[in-house]
Amino acid sequence: MTSRLEKKKFVLKEVLPILSENERSIAEKLPILIRKNGLIAVLVYLQKKEHNLYEVILSYILEYSTQFKKKTNDNNILEQILKYNSWEYMILQRDIYELAMEIKVMIRYRTITSSLPKKKDNFIIKEVVIEEVSKELKKIKLEHVGLYREKYLILKNGNIERRNIENIDTKEKREGDHTNIQKIKRYMKLINYEEYKSSGIYESLIIGLGNPSVLETSITLNLVSGKPYIPATAIKGAFYAFSREIQKSLEKAGEDKKEEAETLKNYIEDWFGSTEKEGKCIFIDCYPNSYRWKKDVMTPHYTKYYQGGVFPTDTEKPIPIQFDILQDVNCDIYCFCPSQWENGKKSKFKNLFETCIKETALGAKKSVGYGFRRDKWEENE
Repeated sequence: MTSRLEKKKFVLKEVLPILSENERSIAEKLPILIRKNGLIAVLVYLQKKEHNLYEVILSYILEYSTQFKKKTNDNNILEQILKYNSWEYMILQRDIYELAMEIKVMIRYRTITSSLPKKKDNFIIKEVVIEEVSKELKKIKLEHVGLYREKYLILKNGNIERRNIENIDTKEKREGDHTNIQKIKRYMKLINYEEYKSSGIYESLIIGLGNPSVLETSITLNLVSGKPYIPATAIKGAFYAFSREIQKSLEKAGEDKKEEAETLKNYIEDWFGSTEKEGKCIFIDCYPNSYRWKKDVMTPHYTKYYQGGVFPTDTEKPIPIQFDILQDVNCDIYCFCPSQWENGKKSKFKNLFETCIKETALGAKKSVGYGFRRDKWEENE
């Protein structure tokens, strides 16, 4: 495939000089047209519209494409491409798509730089462009927090910085999406599953703090919508660990609790499964009904000790690390179990589930009070 440098040279020499204003608008849409419709359809469209871009792409194919090293009549290029196998066609389409991207970028670059002031025969590109982009981004009302945290930049004191998530912090409640929950509940009813719900408010919550992120710390967000949520795996894991702890405490209580411990052990296998059978209980992701964003900070005092090989002393310089948390998180946590189970098993499941969600912390930094429900703190007070 042709290198980016060769593509840039081709665009500068062959493409930009012949494009009219009308054709520039088409050229900027060319990459998305190729992605959505395919190379053949785009070439046919450009040919019918008699755009100069059609001739440009044909000349590029004849000059640089490895499949057309032999001299070929322009009119036969489309026919030859139609005879390609899937691999050859994919390689050619990818090459033309990259060419289209170079055309689009350089058109926009020319448009921006043509309006910039000159200073000692050089364009003041960096300062002006960043400032203009920053102004436009500030106008965006962005609901996708993941993009807000990790993609968008602002200009602050002459430097590029990532946007602070507290910039979108608001006193208004940010409602969760209940549509999917209602659909799930209807489906569960159809397959004879009963629902159990535990509702409450979490004072402070952080899920996925240590997950990979372009920032130093992370938080679990839905990939599509950008909304924070508690994964079903986190809920199920907390409930399983809590149930096992109850079982172990009953086993240690002596002969009087031996039968109850054995019954609970069998229940746990039915709920969560084992190596021999599949668990019957179903857990779903929890999207908060409402919440507030807040910025918090942690200050590790013994960084070298945590990295190993050094004793913890007070000689190290603490390095504050900021991270995002959720506050006043109003949650409805759902789980489901088969309706045909006997009342004893269902009753035990419901009681343990409610106790677990109320007593057990979810997410990270449990040791310093994160992840507990507010009613748990009110009881302790």
